[in-house]
Amino acid sequence: MRLEEAQNGWALALERGRVEMIQIDFRLSLLVSDGPNDRCWLRIETLSKFRTAEKQTLIVPERSTTLAPALSLFNADVTAINIARVGHLEVTFGNGDRLEVAPDESYEAWQVECSTREDDMILVCPPGGDVVVFSRGRDPAYSAGPIMQ
Repeated sequence: MRLEEAQNGWALALERGRVEMIQIDFRLSLLVSDGPNDRCWLRIETLSKFRTAEKQTLIVPERSTTLAPALSLFNADVTAINIARVGHLEVTFGNGDRLEVAPDESYEAWQVECSTREDDMILVCPPGGDVVVFSRGRDPAYSAGPIMQ
């Protein structure tokens, strides 16, 4: 798992991505593993769209009755995680399904927390978008703020 900068944002490069755990509290969280040492938590705190070949479903984390479709993601292959600088998050699964989260004007929409062999990083979509990236890298002193522009 590597964070790669793209023209309009970032992509998490995955070799064998898989949803290892689903956690539900006031948000929907997916733990994505990519081999034995790389893990990434996707924490979704606002409305998201879950798109399959048959339909689109709205998932609202604070409304538990909308979360049932997300349970089908357990053990699903993850082929791509794309993050736009303006705050759009898109997760693509091996069967073509997608989970999409747009920025929210009033709330933090999502967080992506990754721990890899090379780096620990957190990407946050604050209210209004404009993603912020925190990275520790190999330096134990955590550097905060946008590190990739």
